[in-house]
Order: sequence, then C-alpha cells, then structure tokens
Amino acid sequence: MDGCGGWAFAAVCGDNVIKHSTGGANDTTNNRMELLAIVQAMSWAMTMGLGTTYIVTDSQYCQHALTLNTRVKDDAPNVDLINTGRRLRRLLSPVHIFWVKGHAGNRWNEYVDKLAGAARQRFKTAYLTGDK
Repeated sequence: MDGCGGWAFAAVCGDNVIKHSTGGANDTTNNRMELLAIVQAMSWAMTMGLGTTYIVTDSQYCQHALTLNTRVKDDAPNVDLINTGRRLRRLLSPVHIFWVKGHAGNRWNEYVDKLAGAARQRFKTAYLTGDK
C-alpha cells in the first residue's frame, strides 16, 4: 500500500452535476479521504447558501461519525475532520447523510468513486515524480 488517497464530491441537481471537486493526500487512509470529501461538500454547500442538503456516502464509518451524538476522544483517528464535519452540519442544517452500498450500481456513487480514483492516481503520480 502506498498511502496515497483521493477524495471527491459531486453536487447534483436532478440529472445534472452542478459542481464537483477532487483532491488527494499522501500517507492517508480511505476513511480520512471519505470524511474529507463530505467536509468539502458541506463547505461548498455553505458557501453557496444552500438550504436542505442531502449527502450520500458509501461509508458507514462517515455516516455514523457525523450523525451519531457520541463524544469523540481527542486522540481518535480523524477527530479533526469529524469535529469539523459535525460543526459544518450544525451550521448548514438541515443536512441529511444517507448510506448507500458501494459498487452496487448507484449512478452518482459510481461517478464520484471514479473521480476519487482519478484524483488518487493524479496525486500518486505527482508525488512519485516529485511534482507536488
């Protein structure tokens, strides 16, 4: 495992993607990238002044981390992103986070998965070639 990861989100209205964004990181985990995608999506929604926001994720970890009202220990993995996501969720309210099974034919989940995979590959290539 090389530790490079990619994240992506797509904002969809009807059948149209109105915004997508991607990025990557080195020395990361899948859970961190999944959380970062949601945080980036909520940040974008907040800057756009959107009302009710629906987020669909194939990560039960992210859904639970951002929706359950349990305390997160200060040394827990991804505590920074969990706390940021929870704060954004309160500020952007209402935000509904739904889980869908990954790689099961959900159109937009598959679309975002491909974006994240491409972002990971771009980041990995840039990192390995020193073109950071």
